[in-house]
Amino acid sequence: MIPNTIVLAGIEIQLEKQDTVIAFHSRTCGFCRTVLRSLDQVAPLYPALFVKIDAEEQKELAKSFHVKGVPIVLLIRHGLVLASLAGSINLTEMRAFLDPYFQELK
Repeated sequence: MIPNTIVLAGIEIQLEKQDTVIAFHSRTCGFCRTVLRSLDQVAPLYPALFVKIDAEEQKELAKSFHVKGVPIVLLIRHGLVLASLAGSINLTEMRAFLDPYFQELK
């Protein structure tokens, strides 16, 4: 079970109240940079909160989401992990991952 609420930089995020896309990454991971760039580009296109979490700095939080490796992107809806995508994810792949879950809103 993932947490219902997370606190990052003093900001409380209630995962059951809004769609949230979380990217777990590491500063030392080359593939993570590609994922974070893709995330920045798609964020304005979807009605969701986009969050980047350094898995090395937030080890307990990563563990609570069952993160085994980075990069990994999780789509949270109603407090549940609806979908996940791991590995080097470019812009096209990120959109293909998110589009089916937001089709009704386009």
